[in-house]
Amino acid sequence: MSIKEENKLVIPNTNQMVQPENSKPLNFSTRELDILACLLDNMKAKKIASLLSISSRTVEVHIRNIIIKLGCSSRKEIPEF
Repeated sequence: MSIKEENKLVIPNTNQMVQPENSKPLNFSTRELDILACLLDNMKAKKIASLLSISSRTVEVHIRNIIIKLGCSSRKEIPEF
């Protein structure tokens, strides 16, 4: 979902709709997509917060929302989705 280019995180344009096979579409906010891309790049919450200029608590809330939307039981399952 993310592409690293010269140590910069490039997040491709999306229509914010992700639809796994045989299920209903998942609607992620733009910020959730930003954080999801960072998570898939193995970044920790503090690094994501610094990169996006938001608090680490806000990042954790977004991560929790992503976990819920994906139906995962932990953030470790996100890359496997």
